[in-house]
Amino acid sequence: MSIKSYLYDTHKSFASIPLLLTIMLMTYEAGASIPNNLTDFYNQAFYTLYQRHDASKSGYKRELKAKLTPEEFRNILAYIGLKTFFEGKVDFDRTILDDIITKYCLKNNLELKTNDIVYDATHSACMMLQEGVSLKFSHRSFQEYFAAVGVNQLDDKLQKQILIKWSEADRNNITAHRTFMNAKWVNGWYFRRHNYLKEWSIKFIEETTTKKRSLQTIIDSI
Repeated sequence: MSIKSYLYDTHKSFASIPLLLTIMLMTYEAGASIPNNLTDFYNQAFYTLYQRHDASKSGYKRELKAKLTPEEFRNILAYIGLKTFFEGKVDFDRTILDDIITKYCLKNNLELKTNDIVYDATHSACMMLQEGVSLKFSHRSFQEYFAAVGVNQLDDKLQKQILIKWSEADRNNITAHRTFMNAKWVNGWYFRRHNYLKEWSIKFIEETTTKKRSLQTIIDSI
């Protein structure tokens, strides 16, 4: 398999962007293959970046200041992705990010330094970029991927409340968020086979809690 004969054709959206191409190549080198399923690819890319070694032959691992396992750090990124994606924030300042991390730690009884989380996200794992006082995920597709991971960790009722309100608020742009849909419903099979708005509405539109609560209110409560 090679970029020329296969990877570029099957992962064109990645290969055409230098940063994502680099991530793809690192994933290829670490795992010897690139998953065809984009959801699997994002997951593998995260683990590759989080656990990667420096280029030196000493096998020295990049410093992880928060000392979290990949799964623990992935959960934090999922929470950040969930909060920022549904609030429509592509770029956000440090105060917003610190508030999200602090809330996550309080909800999960964790004692972590926000500085360590931000350092690991921007330097060790390179899942986020900092430009001046502004931060964002290294690519919008990673924000959508982690947002989907975050949604999948919620109970079914809360998931559907969020998705109903999101579909109402962003009805004309839902199909543009392909990474989110791929990660939420594997390769979008649910969207292809079902009228998702109809399915959600039939089961949940009668719920008064969903009617009365805005998307922002629901996201704030998580």
